[in-house]
Amino acid sequence: MAGLFVTDETPSAENRPVCSATPSAVDPGVVAAFLAAQRRGAESAPSHPTNKRLMEAGILTALDGRLHPTLFGLMAFGRQPQLHAGCFSFLVACCAYGGEDRASEVLLVGEANGRLDDQIERCLGWMRSLGWGERYDGIRRADLHPVPPVVVREALANAVAHRDYGIKGSKVMLEVFSDRLVVTSPGALPCGATPDSVVPGGAPKPRNPRMVEALMARRFMTGRGSGWPRLRDAMAEFNGTAPELVSEEGQFTRVTLRLGVA
Repeated sequence: MAGLFVTDETPSAENRPVCSATPSAVDPGVVAAFLAAQRRGAESAPSHPTNKRLMEAGILTALDGRLHPTLFGLMAFGRQPQLHAGCFSFLVACCAYGGEDRASEVLLVGEANGRLDDQIERCLGWMRSLGWGERYDGIRRADLHPVPPVVVREALANAVAHRDYGIKGSKVMLEVFSDRLVVTSPGALPCGATPDSVVPGGAPKPRNPRMVEALMARRFMTGRGSGWPRLRDAMAEFNGTAPELVSEEGQFTRVTLRLGVA
């Protein structure tokens, strides 16, 4: 079907063309910043990179004599990625509940769309809108967080970068319950990884290596396989709990963080 770039689970989904989009869907300024961050040289990274340069970077690809953004190109550098056929659900759905399960009262819902980095930042902004509270030490104000923002940021970055983009109609989910925060990503852990191999900090095995590279350039990820150990250490210091990781083959990967204001 025209416009749908994936038909099944595949490690190369990020390299497939988004046939409903043209090169104009990519923001050249964002691309130039990425190329400069890769140490390819700010001088050699023009403000409007050529199509040849974009193809070399895997941002554009040719199909039947026409250029289209790849999924990587659109999700990492697109102006409005979710407007294109096949990309409608490539966002984060946010929901806060008043209790411990989905049968509880819904307090606040939202969607974080845009590029990969936009989605992460918008999720963090949505969480701030929940209004957790504040405290004062003299005249200094400090926000109260149920989970350290750096931990949520790490969990979200992994969810949008490693999700299986071959599962059509699925969304990353950020859910806040009265006792926990849950980030669910479509698809099992990538490339044969298991919770037992990830929790100790195993070698990174990205499903979408170009997307990981883009988030690394923007300092959302390290790419060293240190994400889970950093989550574990941050939560232990914050409230003495351990993050939980579950992966169901062909279904989802879920990270659970226990709440506790500190």
